Amino acid sequence: MRFFTRLIALVPLVLSVASPGDAQTAQAVEADLKNANNKLTSLASLVEVPIITGAQVVDVSIAAKGLTTIVGQLTVHTQNSPTFRGADPQDIVTTLTATVSLITDTSIALVKAKPQFDKLKATQDVVVILTLLIKGVVISLQALYTKFPDGPAKAQLSEVQGVIGIQLGNVAEVYGV
Repeated sequence: MRFFTRLIALVPLVLSVASPGDAQTAQAVEADLKNANNKLTSLASLVEVPIITGAQVVDVSIAAKGLTTIVGQLTVHTQNSPTFRGADPQDIVTTLTATVSLITDTSIALVKAKPQFDKLKATQDVVVILTLLIKGVVISLQALYTKFPDGPAKAQLSEVQGVIGIQLGNVAEVYGV
C-alpha cells in the first residue's frame, strides 16, 4: 500500500520535468499511481485476514489481477516519461525507502496466508497471479531506475530495489514462483 502511496508523491516531480508534450504521459502516470495505490490497499486488506472460503480466494485473485494491470500501465507510462533530471532524485529514494516496511508486512501476510490457500486447494491459482504481479513490479521498478541520472541517489535507489527484491523473492520462494 505505502509503496504506491509513496510513488504518488513522485507525480509532481514528473510533472515538473515534463515538457508540455509530455503532460499527457505525466497525467497517465499520476492516474496509474492512484489506481495502483487503491488496488494495493484492497489486496493487502484481503490477505491480512484469515482466508477460509473460496469466495475470499476469488476476491484476492481479482484484486491481484487488477493491481497487475495497473502496474503494467504504470510501467509503460513511466517508460514514456521524461528523466528525473530536473527533480530531486534523493526525495524519490527517501519515499521508496519508507515503503520497505509495508512491502515486508505484505510479504509476511502472503507467506502466512499460504497454508490457508493450500487448505482451500487454491495455491496454484495464487501462484499464477503472483508470478505476473511480481514480474510486473520488478519491471516497473526497473523502469523507474532508468529515469534517474547517474549518481548517489541512483546507487541508493538500487539498494532499495535490492531490499524490495528480497521481499518479493521470499514470497516467490514460499509459493514456488
